[in-house]
Amino acid sequence: MKTGWVKKIFLLTGALAAGIVFIVTASVDILCLLDWRNGDVSTEVVCIIMAISILMMSASLYVIIKSNHKFDEKKGYVPKLSFLGRWGMNTVFAGLICAVLTAMITVSEQGSGLLRLSNSASMMRACKIALILAAAFYVFNYHNMKSRRDQIRKVSKHNSYQKRRYVFLAEEVLSGGRLKGIVRGSLRVNDRVLILSPGQKEVVSRIRSIRVNGKKKMTASDCEAVLYVPYPDEPEHTFVPYTVITDIVPGHTSDRSINTENPRITGMLEGYASHYSEKDYMSILIYDLVHAHYLVPAKAVKDEDVMADITRAFTRSREVAFMSVSSSNDPEHPVFPVFTDWSGMNRYTNVMEDAKSVSVLMTFQQAVNMLKNGYTGLVVNPFGPVPFYLSEAFIQSVTNLEGYRDEFIYGNQEGN
Repeated sequence: MKTGWVKKIFLLTGALAAGIVFIVTASVDILCLLDWRNGDVSTEVVCIIMAISILMMSASLYVIIKSNHKFDEKKGYVPKLSFLGRWGMNTVFAGLICAVLTAMITVSEQGSGLLRLSNSASMMRACKIALILAAAFYVFNYHNMKSRRDQIRKVSKHNSYQKRRYVFLAEEVLSGGRLKGIVRGSLRVNDRVLILSPGQKEVVSRIRSIRVNGKKKMTASDCEAVLYVPYPDEPEHTFVPYTVITDIVPGHTSDRSINTENPRITGMLEGYASHYSEKDYMSILIYDLVHAHYLVPAKAVKDEDVMADITRAFTRSREVAFMSVSSSNDPEHPVFPVFTDWSGMNRYTNVMEDAKSVSVLMTFQQAVNMLKNGYTGLVVNPFGPVPFYLSEAFIQSVTNLEGYRDEFIYGNQEGN
């Protein structure tokens, strides 16, 4: 048996055991509360039992959550990050249902119908609340019952601070640390944002002021604007051109080294038409492009690889058929489509309509290797907001750069 399968079975067994502990503990709590209501157990004993049970249930959930994430890694896909995860929510759902059933059976055995008699009104209310919570966990966990567009809209909102998803490209740095540039989307004063400067770590800050056409504004939408966004604890920090301000969070995956969103690229492409002839701009754009992970739509060949939740992207090889789009420059030759974010992929109608569509995470280098399969180039976000076509000639010029070869070709050979 392969080591990978041994680890997966171990994770499943551990999570199952933890789930049983959670469910049993939840039922014991209900029995304890029923005994307390009947005067068979003192308040002090109930408090002690409840404290111990809460610790046991918390430990069980921790084991389940960790097992869930590790199992996902072994399976080779990156889900969106959530607090409980699908196993944890299933466990809470089962625990609440079992607790309600335990209460109903126990009260019935004592000669009082839980859902009928007035002396059981408090317990009946508690059971109704438990059933409502269980239903909520069920619906939340099985959001794959929603359409794919709704799934992607949900994760897109989850990956942004304000749920509005916008980018601002700083084309010019003004005095006082103010930034002049292009807004795509709608931003507001006091929004929480990420500062993504070229070659620097992301920093969280807030928009302190907005000017449009020289006038102070509270909002700015799809226009040129001047923003003041101070660095935290460093109000006099010197910005650099082509900094991107955004409410889109780059990551939110179980593996923090893999980003399913690339707001820096999205922001940089907003300025391509104006700055493509500038050496500094193109150097930064190329650096961002070659260091990114991209969302790539595909169709699963095997039924077991079809996932109802399209936002759980594969990171390892699967037997899938990749899609293509036509280039406006040469409609007869297929181009390989990649997407910088979920909202970009949500515009691809074929992905939404095909029942076997899945999403795959690829590096730039993996996407370039797809050209060997007959593609004549890459296109980033082919359906907007700013499509960016990379011809074979352009890709070759990038991969022939000394820095690229040192990092991605010679560097990989040394690692091997």
